[in-house]
Amino acid sequence: MQNKLETLYEQAQHCKKNTNYLKAIQYCNDALKLAPNHIDLLDLMGNCLVKANKMEAAQKCFFKIIQFQENNHKAHAYLSQIFWAQHNFHQAIYHGLQALPGYNNNSDFLYYLGEVFQRVKLYEQSIKYLEQSITCNANNPLAWNRLGMVHIHSGNLSCAEMVYREALKRYPDRRSLLINLGRCLDEQGLSHRAIEYYSKVAGKTELESQPRSTLLFALHYQSDLTPEYLLDAHKTWSNRTHKHRTGVIKTTSIHVGYVSTDFRMHPVGAFFYPILRHHDTQQFQIFCYSNVSDPDIITAKMKQLPVHWRNIVNLTDQKAVEYIQKDDIHILVDLGGHSDNNRLPIFAMKPAPVQASYLGYPGTTGLETIDYRITDHQADPLENKHYYTEKLVYMPHCFLCYHTIKQFPPGNNLPAYSNDCITFGSFNRLPKINNWIVKIWATIMKKVPNSRLICKSIAFRDKKVISRFLSDFESMGIHEGRIKLLDLTRSFYQHLACYHQVDIALDTYPYNGTTTTCEALLMGIPVITLEGRAHVSRVSSSILHNIGLTECIAKSPEKYIQTAIKLAQDLLFLSKLRKALPEMLMASPLFQWKNFVNALENHYREWLL
Repeated sequence: MQNKLETLYEQAQHCKKNTNYLKAIQYCNDALKLAPNHIDLLDLMGNCLVKANKMEAAQKCFFKIIQFQENNHKAHAYLSQIFWAQHNFHQAIYHGLQALPGYNNNSDFLYYLGEVFQRVKLYEQSIKYLEQSITCNANNPLAWNRLGMVHIHSGNLSCAEMVYREALKRYPDRRSLLINLGRCLDEQGLSHRAIEYYSKVAGKTELESQPRSTLLFALHYQSDLTPEYLLDAHKTWSNRTHKHRTGVIKTTSIHVGYVSTDFRMHPVGAFFYPILRHHDTQQFQIFCYSNVSDPDIITAKMKQLPVHWRNIVNLTDQKAVEYIQKDDIHILVDLGGHSDNNRLPIFAMKPAPVQASYLGYPGTTGLETIDYRITDHQADPLENKHYYTEKLVYMPHCFLCYHTIKQFPPGNNLPAYSNDCITFGSFNRLPKINNWIVKIWATIMKKVPNSRLICKSIAFRDKKVISRFLSDFESMGIHEGRIKLLDLTRSFYQHLACYHQVDIALDTYPYNGTTTTCEALLMGIPVITLEGRAHVSRVSSSILHNIGLTECIAKSPEKYIQTAIKLAQDLLFLSKLRKALPEMLMASPLFQWKNFVNALENHYREWLL
């Protein structure tokens, strides 16, 4: 019996070595009939099952091992990775920590633990294990890169910058490190410096489109760039994309496909959800091609709607194109433009007869294979057609429809009454707050005595970012005591409640707020915006125009300043607005979801005529 057992074990090992995992599993099964509690056999069997992607069976093997050897580090390590593959991250962490004593000098395993902790947003622990991974092996660019990203996600932007600069000493040409150092600078509000690093990568990656997309997105933050320059930059990107082919209609019903990375808790999700919910499913079949790597409650809500859900996260562009053509998509709509993790190369291959761009990007894609861009006359007046490679298609009112949580904080009295001063606010991301708009805000604060400013961003977790931000205002005569900086809040409800501290919202320029503009209005806060030439500088104008608050739209910097001063001097009017604005917003076209979708579907029908 012993000889037979040893023979089967050796045959299983031989098959595993030759990657014949199914045959190896068969030999292990035969051997385990002779010795069902043989630890080495169970380990070999579990290993081969993992290689054969039979995770549930492998799980049973490793659980059986730890029944006999509770501290079998290898079995715990395998269980951790199996649970990781099943997206059961808490169990992955538990077994990973049980395995740790056997792998505390293993750089790869420590890196893995850092990755798991990052996935559940336990950033402090993630940083701990990633740093240990680098201590064990400083020549691991993946660990350096992820450590920097975790610091960015946790708001430690200065630490992230140091990590990337140190990593680039070892790997000066590594694209991911250059790009992420740029992102780190971007999040600090230093877009002009970020562009230098994006440019280093964008010119070297003929086949990879994302670095160029990242560069193009960052250009929209620059106050001195014209719409003509933006168009030329995007057309240059388009000229480097893959050759395309034309889709073929095979069915008579209208199949509409949406491609996005943001079917989740994200501004795009908030504006797209009511569209998805109100499509006429009798006449349209809706397909969502999801590039979401971290699905959440919003993703789950969308999947519950009558849509065909396709997960393309791990698919190549070519494979995703095959999915789309198999679904006989007539109209394919991109919701991301040049945002992170976009799938624009899919659109470059023209898998659908009609393709459109909408919602998630404030300018042209530069792709001639995208036929239309959905907008409105306020966001893109007729003369703006010269700034797009796509044909502009106009919604009858606003190009947006807005969806928010059912229960949001109740309104409050004007803070100025109890504070005895006006409080301005901007909850936009720091990259939107450039030196040019800071000068405008400082001018307003000088002319409104004792006024204060509240800004809110994850970047304000970083002491160096705070110091630089405050010193910028100090250099313009605004003492730091007049500025309050808020970190991110735990919930969306708490986030909205922060508006209770604000009397007047100041919009950013050239990159306007969108979600932040709607949130402020929902909480009764008027938003003063400066209207520019490009779409990126006209989104708030579109929103304000559609709710009937055109007096807050300024056509020049001087008018922007004057509007802020005038509003600050009329507390009675501000108090009335605070009560009226939520109803004005909800009575506006932004909340007329069915009407919006009807108009959108009419466009879709026209495109197929």
